[in-house]
Amino acid sequence: HSKNICLNSAEKELFEKLILPKSKENKKIVIIAYALYGRMDPIKIISHEVMHAQYFTSLIYKSIVDSFWQTEVSKEDKLKIKKILGRYYDSSNELLVKNEFQAYILMSGAESGLLSAFLDEYRKPLTEALIKAHAPPIQLESSL
Repeated sequence: HSKNICLNSAEKELFEKLILPKSKENKKIVIIAYALYGRMDPIKIISHEVMHAQYFTSLIYKSIVDSFWQTEVSKEDKLKIKKILGRYYDSSNELLVKNEFQAYILMSGAESGLLSAFLDEYRKPLTEALIKAHAPPIQLESSL
């Protein structure tokens, strides 16, 4: 595991008390968690977290996202995205930035998300690249 993934004491406690023990019991496990006190609609939060799960569990998906970030996102937009993400995340952590980029661009309800200004430019081409690689992003319906 990477110490860069857990961002605060509550997440660290969750990681050490739940995720580590469960991952020792079963190597194929995905745990999605979110705070109940957030301002975002739960379906958007869950969708965002599912994007993270897909990024970490599908090598093809991660490879396409990483390549897309490197080759398709302009240098200017990368700086803008890092500045926006830097308000909430460690924007010097490239893995974290790529992962948050794809999660905010591909999540359900991205139109009201943190990176909504970049949807017109990047959502469709990233989705198409993932579909072409047989790793389409998992989309959740708001009826859940």
